[in-house]
Amino acid sequence: MPTVAKKRFFRYLLKLLSRLRVDTALLIVAMRLMTIFPLDSGFDPELPMYLAAKRMYAEAEAVGILTLSFLQAGVLISIYEYGHTMYPATFFTTAACARYAALLGIDKERSLFEDPSLTWVEVEEKRRVWWAILIMDRCVNIGCPSRTLATNEPSLNSPLPVDDAVWEEAGDMPDNILTLSTAASLEMGQLARFAQTAHLSDIYCYSAQEPYLGENDPMPIRSGDGFHLISKPQAIAHNAFKIVENFASLSLEAISPFITHLLYKSVVYFAGSNSSPEIQETLKAGLAMLDTKWRAAG
Repeated sequence: MPTVAKKRFFRYLLKLLSRLRVDTALLIVAMRLMTIFPLDSGFDPELPMYLAAKRMYAEAEAVGILTLSFLQAGVLISIYEYGHTMYPATFFTTAACARYAALLGIDKERSLFEDPSLTWVEVEEKRRVWWAILIMDRCVNIGCPSRTLATNEPSLNSPLPVDDAVWEEAGDMPDNILTLSTAASLEMGQLARFAQTAHLSDIYCYSAQEPYLGENDPMPIRSGDGFHLISKPQAIAHNAFKIVENFASLSLEAISPFITHLLYKSVVYFAGSNSSPEIQETLKAGLAMLDTKWRAAG
């Protein structure tokens, strides 16, 4: 989930005469955490670097540091914890980020994003951080839909993040800003698509209070000769299998830890139905591959 404006961040770092602020140092440490690969099966995610980041985060919070960089570091730490199944740590960190964002005011879409003193890149950066928190809040709680979320459900008029490449280029502001109600068929950036997915999880998991692999309503899937209707859990598991098939063309750094829950549920579905052993093995192989980066897949 890209939430840091690269050009702004690099410009700050290249100012050799400037003094590195505590919040920026913490953000750099959090970024480094995200790049760590487990060395062996006995890998303990509570690394000295992680403990140092948590200590820096707690100390900065205690003295009242209120900056976007500090919040961005908290989001990255929560993703690291989520990827290595560090519960309840990721639950607490995500909830703290939600309250911190509310304190900074970036949860108020319209009032903040109409501030004339901010450039569109600065507005977009804040918007992306807020969406990242919304997504994390739903991901860390997806195994327990009855648990109260730390963030409210966004409105259908909530602006989505712009295309990732356009934002990173930091050029002219896009002509059209997509909203949560924008048709999913339209082309949009990965974070915007992820945000729409998080909203769907709100509707299904947290409103219906039912596990998303527990219904047998038909869903369409595409095959070689068109679309076919199959049961909902079978369709979701089928799509998970297609995702794992594409792992070979991706670097491990490009594979999100958020896919692990889907793969686990899909393996459980196929194991319970005693069907498609070859698909089960492919899904397990995908989890084994993810385990070399994220312990949540182990």
